[in-house]
Amino acid sequence: MKFINLKFKPEILLALIMMIGISGCIFVAKKAKPTYVPSTVSRTVSKAQFRGKYLNTEALPQGVSAWKYITNDAIESSPVVWKDLIIFGANDDNLYAVNINNGLKFWVFKTSGPIVSSPEVYGNTVYFGSKDNKFYAVDIQTGLLKWVYKTKGEIISSPVVSANRVIFGSRDKNVYALDASSGDLLWKYDTDSVVDSSPFVSNDIVYFGSYDCKLYAVSIETGKVVWSFSAVEKISGSPVVYQNTIYFGSMDRYLYALDKDTGKPKWKHEISGIINTTPACDGVRVYFGASDGVFYALNASTGVLAWKYETTGAIFSSPAVVGSSVYFGSGDKNIYCLNASTGRLVWEYTTGDMVLSSPLIYDGKLFIGSNDSRLYALK
Repeated sequence: MKFINLKFKPEILLALIMMIGISGCIFVAKKAKPTYVPSTVSRTVSKAQFRGKYLNTEALPQGVSAWKYITNDAIESSPVVWKDLIIFGANDDNLYAVNINNGLKFWVFKTSGPIVSSPEVYGNTVYFGSKDNKFYAVDIQTGLLKWVYKTKGEIISSPVVSANRVIFGSRDKNVYALDASSGDLLWKYDTDSVVDSSPFVSNDIVYFGSYDCKLYAVSIETGKVVWSFSAVEKISGSPVVYQNTIYFGSMDRYLYALDKDTGKPKWKHEISGIINTTPACDGVRVYFGASDGVFYALNASTGVLAWKYETTGAIFSSPAVVGSSVYFGSGDKNIYCLNASTGRLVWEYTTGDMVLSSPLIYDGKLFIGSNDSRLYALK
């Protein structure tokens, strides 16, 4: 496969300028013709800061439409599942809960700003942030507010709940840990810049990146720094831990692999685009997409390129890996399923606009949002 000189469509170029705030030439690749694999914590979690997920699935989706749910604006938030509900946010300021089998609306919760943050479910509560600077806890059965916490910046970061603490970042430069039951502040950590990165928790350590170019490891109990690592550019995407290694990308065009306990580098791999997505790892390969329109698979141990697949749009959707398949969306409006071992195309599905949301694979279906205002369920 060879790169060719193509141009982004206007709406894709505009999205890139708005989302990453940098300028310059980006090569777009020609589409070829021919994993966050979950941790021990069963979480359902975009763009950059959101993780593709799979849960409770034997059959795999084949790229055939099951149903669509139409909102009033773009869907960048990534969906989560709770019993028979799919829950997701939209840029129309609403959080939606719809029936997983037919897409019928169950409840809608209104905020005062677009919801790019992906929700997190813990017990009977769904947690999420909004661009109205507020972080919400909503009863998952009724859609009624339990509590709200106000920060001083927009919330793009998606939360994680562990040890009855709900943890998230804000554009006010802080990472917050709140009591999951009451919303009371337990601690906050002040970085030197915006935090869009979504935290990852492993063995009572919280990992997250910041626009101050650092990846942090802090204690979930106290919020005190265990170690930090400095990249060359901003870290907008979210890290993922697999065994003793933490993987993350940066706007400096490197994917990094560090020792999760010490922060010491193991390897780094340079590509031609910025990395705002969250990588997925199945123990053999690390998978991620980038602004150059290319989806990469690297050897998890060495960082050597295993294969790459070229789309015709920037990739801000984070992948989900299920068995021998890897799923992600692209700015070229398509949802892709590739063979995880070879990178060959298995199927693709075309939506009406850019796909910045990350996929959820559940019970043989794929759920993902698009900027065409629709949530898609593919079987």
